[in-house]
Amino acid sequence: MIHMEDEKNKNLKHIIKNFKIDMMKYINHHHNACIKAFEENEKKNSMSCSINCHDTEENICSLILIAT
Repeated sequence: MIHMEDEKNKNLKHIIKNFKIDMMKYINHHHNACIKAFEENEKKNSMSCSINCHDTEENICSLILIAT
């Protein structure tokens, strides 16, 4: 009887250990996907800002030339 309980506890510990490993893999996978998406979004925002800033500088330069 005691041997059966020990075996059940051993199996339960094994199941819990595997569950923890699977959960960490799942979390890491989605964490990495989120980081990648965030970085790609930051690149897009940075490129968009660069384009907008460049256009703004050209417009300001044009206004200065027209005013002078």
